[in-house]
Amino acid sequence: MKPVLTLTFTLIFQFLTVVTAFGQHELNQQDDQGRRFGYWEGRYPNGNLRYKGQFSNNRPIGLFEYFFEDGTLRATNTFETGGVKAYHKSFSKSGILIAEGIYLNQKKDSIWLFYSDADGALLSEESYQHGQLHGLTRVFYPKTSKIAEETPYENGMKQGLSKHYFESGALMSETFFVEDLPHGRFVVYYENGKVQVEGRYDHGLKIGLWKTYDEQGALTGEESYKERE
Repeated sequence: MKPVLTLTFTLIFQFLTVVTAFGQHELNQQDDQGRRFGYWEGRYPNGNLRYKGQFSNNRPIGLFEYFFEDGTLRATNTFETGGVKAYHKSFSKSGILIAEGIYLNQKKDSIWLFYSDADGALLSEESYQHGQLHGLTRVFYPKTSKIAEETPYENGMKQGLSKHYFESGALMSETFFVEDLPHGRFVVYYENGKVQVEGRYDHGLKIGLWKTYDEQGALTGEESYKERE
């Protein structure tokens, strides 16, 4: 009977494999090639659930839930497209949604929204491609949801005209960026629309004549910077 017992324990070991994740041992299912399938979960040292979800052919499917150590929901990922794409949501310990967006091949993609952990007010809207900021990013005033800033990105770097606004909606400043550095005309405005500061940048360095004005538009100061050689 000894060979039969040995074979039985071998099959059980292949079906229920002890794995290590984040330094913690968990009892989950793998086939004889090490591919995960069925229900999986992880637990904290105190025994509380850390995550739970389903695998098929070593890929996550459907809803995965992740928890804080006290047991409250921390995040969810809803997987589709064979586990390649996931709709993500993150929550504060008080249950407020603080972020949502798409992961594609485990990298942020498309539009992500971020919210205040105090009251859930929209704070920012960011556009991603292959895990990098790409497209127009907006920052909002949390009390009014009006745009405070909008900046275009390409491959993780600021690229193009960035604008800041007063909460009233009036333009506060304009800065043009090239490869993450201010380049070209720079202007700061008073809320009444008058120019407060104006000058130019050359790849991050101030150049030429910079001027400052009072709220009535009168010139109050000038400063000259050396042109880049």
